[in-house]
Amino acid sequence: MEKSEPSTIVHFAFKLTHAISSAWEYVLVKGEPDKEKARARMWMFLRARDVLGAAMRLLTIRPLDRM
Repeated sequence: MEKSEPSTIVHFAFKLTHAISSAWEYVLVKGEPDKEKARARMWMFLRARDVLGAAMRLLTIRPLDRM
């Protein structure tokens, strides 16, 4: 099954990383006057971190806690 190939997971993680990296420039959290919008945006970044961490663990790579 193609969807369980490691390369599929790597490709997905790469695309998600690129999307989040692009959003980081334009989707403000700090300084956003609407607190609900800021919370939703922060939630998006945190969940992306969780998904990328899970993808790395599937590939037997230990994600960093901090950089």
